[in-house]
Amino acid sequence: KMNLEIKIPNDIKNSAGLLRDIYTKQGNYKDALQMTNLYYLMKDSILNDNNKRTAESRELKFNYDKKLQADSIKNILQKKINEEKINRQNTQLSQQKLIRIILIIGISTILILLFFTISKLKITTQQKKIIQQQNIITQQQKNELEQKNNNINDSISAAEEIQKNVFPNTIELNNLLKEHIILYKPFNKLSGDFLWIKKINQHVVIALGDCTGHGIPASLLTLLSNEVLNKIVLQNQITSPSKIINEINTEIFNFHSRKQNPA
Repeated sequence: KMNLEIKIPNDIKNSAGLLRDIYTKQGNYKDALQMTNLYYLMKDSILNDNNKRTAESRELKFNYDKKLQADSIKNILQKKINEEKINRQNTQLSQQKLIRIILIIGISTILILLFFTISKLKITTQQKKIIQQQNIITQQQKNELEQKNNNINDSISAAEEIQKNVFPNTIELNNLLKEHIILYKPFNKLSGDFLWIKKINQHVVIALGDCTGHGIPASLLTLLSNEVLNKIVLQNQITSPSKIINEINTEIFNFHSRKQNPA
């Protein structure tokens, strides 16, 4: 349609130019002038149409380029928005992944610590029970030792009383000795030191002895020595110091011999 519109003014222009030449040759200047005016009118019309079409074409191209540029900018912006959206999503995914890893590590650490704490608590409880049992056993052993020690102390105290009763008492010493001083300081409650004094006829026999050893063994020897002296002096009426010592030696020897050979 556009080509047709362009072709008609162009045909009119060509026809007007042809008629102008014909009228000029015929001397018909009036019609030639009309044809000349028509020729230039069509020419201007064609030129205006060409300019209009060129302007429209440029406007169309400009609008197309503008739209293309706008679409390109819009695409770039949309692409940038999409990239930013994707980056945000990736960042969120990375953060969520990091949070999950941290949670897993934290929970694992808590579970491990809880396991070791429970294990240590069990071990501590077992050790506490063992210590309590050991304390009970130790306390029982301590009580047994204290009881045995008390029994031993009671026995030693009883033996001390027996030893004191065997020794001469104050009344007997005052009757036999007018003036005397006795200093008796044993190392322990029981001692191997002893004093024996008796009156036979007109003689007062005094014996001071120190039995070998300390404590209970030595105190038992003092009792044995006391009995031996009673036998030698009181029963056998021996008052000679040398004979008494010999008899003591014999009696002690016979005592040990009977102990070693009971038959």
